[in-house]
Amino acid sequence: MDNKRTMVSTILAMVVFVMSLSGCATSSKLSAAQMCASEGGTYSTETQTCVSATQAARTAAAMCQARGGYYDPTAQVCELGRQ
Repeated sequence: MDNKRTMVSTILAMVVFVMSLSGCATSSKLSAAQMCASEGGTYSTETQTCVSATQAARTAAAMCQARGGYYDPTAQVCELGRQ
């Protein structure tokens, strides 16, 4: 009986471990407006650019690529951690 409990506990622990690893592979999404605001700028949905007092105007796509993300111009969203 103890061997069966040990085996079930081991399998359960392995399942929990594998599930926790899959959580590390998730991606996150930032709107272009959020990216721009994080840099202290003002975002234009019309031109998809961020204007800041400290930097030249940058496109949302360029800001996303600088973060290593994929930019979706239709949704105006940057997806980070995409595999």
